[in-house]
Amino acid sequence: MRARSRLIGAVILVALAAIGVFYYATTNVISQAFTTIETQSISKNTDRAVQALDSQVDQLQSKVEDWSDWDDTYAFVENHNQTYITSNLQPSALTQLSIDTMLFYNQAGKLVFGESVDPTSGNAVPTSPELLKSFSPGSSLMATTVNSQSKGILAYPDTAYQFVSLPILTSAGYGPPHGTLVFALQLTPSEVATLSTETQLKLQFFELSSPSLPKAVTATIGAHPKSGAITIDRVNAKEAVGYEVVSDVYGHSALVASATQARTIHDVADSALVRFLFVVLLDTLAAIGVSAMLLEIIRRRDRTIALKNEFFSIASHELRTPLTVIRDYAQLMKFQFSKQVADPKFDHMVDNIDQTGAQLIGLVNVFLDAARMEQGKIPFEVKAFSVIPVITGIQPEIVATAHKKGLAFTVDLPVSLPMAMGDEARVRQVILNVIGNSMKFTDAGSVTLKSEVKGKFLMVYVNDTGRGMDLPAQRVLFQRFSQVRSGDARLGSGLGLFISKKLIEQMGGTIQVESSAPGIGTSISFSLPLAPPNAQTLPADSGPTATGTGGPPITPGTPAQPTSQPPPTAG
Repeated sequence: MRARSRLIGAVILVALAAIGVFYYATTNVISQAFTTIETQSISKNTDRAVQALDSQVDQLQSKVEDWSDWDDTYAFVENHNQTYITSNLQPSALTQLSIDTMLFYNQAGKLVFGESVDPTSGNAVPTSPELLKSFSPGSSLMATTVNSQSKGILAYPDTAYQFVSLPILTSAGYGPPHGTLVFALQLTPSEVATLSTETQLKLQFFELSSPSLPKAVTATIGAHPKSGAITIDRVNAKEAVGYEVVSDVYGHSALVASATQARTIHDVADSALVRFLFVVLLDTLAAIGVSAMLLEIIRRRDRTIALKNEFFSIASHELRTPLTVIRDYAQLMKFQFSKQVADPKFDHMVDNIDQTGAQLIGLVNVFLDAARMEQGKIPFEVKAFSVIPVITGIQPEIVATAHKKGLAFTVDLPVSLPMAMGDEARVRQVILNVIGNSMKFTDAGSVTLKSEVKGKFLMVYVNDTGRGMDLPAQRVLFQRFSQVRSGDARLGSGLGLFISKKLIEQMGGTIQVESSAPGIGTSISFSLPLAPPNAQTLPADSGPTATGTGGPPITPGTPAQPTSQPPPTAG
């Protein structure tokens, strides 16, 4: 009855663990991945708004160069001839150039001619006093040498201008400069609309203190805004806005550029989560439903072996199914989104989900093995075999685990060993369980595997320099769900040594604690009956047979070398 209660508890625990892993995956991995991708997209589009301003300034510069490097302009700032004005400086000229203002200064910094137009009507209007003040004599914005220039943004309380200031030179580009030519373009709503069309983004530009900025954005920008800083405001489920601080020509934070975009990535994420959660729900309900059904069958027909066999068959399939889905989705997420997210934390979280799924599958297998063991349903193929190939075959797995923990693993065998009687696969399982248990509780030092003949038995010893146990702990070590300390439950199911004991006893041997003491280490041994005298005896260094399939040949008394094989998965 107690065994059945523990099995029921284990089934419920596995189901709850599966649900927990699914919930963790959906809320902390998929959502985070899509949020990161969306953030990158919004930031990129917001930066495009600033780049659009820079591109427009570059276009403005090419227009100024056509006028500043011109003999007629070179002469005009000196002789102020009316013909030049009549031919070139009418309001229509500014409209054709798609600019609002042009200013001609002589070398002394005096305004020779200025013209401004209304960007909407194209009619002449007075030039902005603030703009004229920025180019007063001695201003750093004046281009007074052949190679000097100024360009960028000038922000004022109610408006902002993009401008380019170049020296006035001859058509051949020679000096000395006769003055400075300035072209300016006001950042009006119609101009912003043009930029929006060119970039295919919904753009806006605000003053730093504009009341139109959301409070959350203003708070993020702060009292000392940093140029280039991007703030994202996810307005609602359908729309998000990115805000970036823009510098003026002096390098000071002047404007806030915004780019609005639809949250299509968010919609894709929601759709993916709905489908994912639907699969989770179906798999979990199926697992719980099947488990509940089978547990009810066991409760009613506890003595019916056929129904017990059916339970183990269906349970092993149905409980593995949602766990396999977990691992598949984890691997799919890493393959699909690892490069897009480019965040080590993302890879780490997805790897944790995959590893947790693998551990849960291993836990299911251990529970099923333990239950079958008690019913005598574990198949055996007892025959004469050599323990040497078994040890050699598992060497890479053991070495990999030892290498990860920084432990030394040594195999110490005599020159030759006789054949033993047993199931070779089950002996391999026992060795992995015992060594795995030793390595779990050994934080530093070494684990040693030895073998010898003692009377009519082949003895295998596993010695470690780990935590050790007191006498009460040794007495319960091979019992079902035994944990030496209350905090050791996280290290295993407590079934590995219990299963090992049952396996060894069914093969006619024994398993026991040879010696152990807290802080010193533990030695565990198990025995197998020797094969009849006519069975072949293999030496410890016997070529290919001793080498097995998993690593280099074992040399007596030589520490095993690390390999790249995965660690053992024994309970």
